[in-house]
Amino acid sequence: MNVEFKRPIMIFRNEYNDNVFYKLGMSKRLQDDTFENGYMDCQFKKTVELNNKTKIQPIKSWISFYINKDGRTVPYIFISEFEIIDDDYYEEVELEDILPDEQETINIDDLDDVLE
Repeated sequence: MNVEFKRPIMIFRNEYNDNVFYKLGMSKRLQDDTFENGYMDCQFKKTVELNNKTKIQPIKSWISFYINKDGRTVPYIFISEFEIIDDDYYEEVELEDILPDEQETINIDDLDDVLE
């Protein structure tokens, strides 16, 4: 299932046991006009390395998953193509397209309903 981002997102980098893990920051407005922040796992190609709190604009991404040690399905967003957004630095990263054309596209703003 393809994911479309309408605005840039912040990527958070975590390191544990010499492995690098990435999460994307999300927020949503609650009924009382306050905001609730959350995070979702994301992955990139093995050759991609990002600093903590890198702001990007995903171009091609989709929902994928893995099965953890407890047998539970863990969803994440795979980002295959993106642009780095920064006041002083801007770079477009193009990676090979490995998505079949018949995949469904969803809007990331609609993801809250799917994950709850």
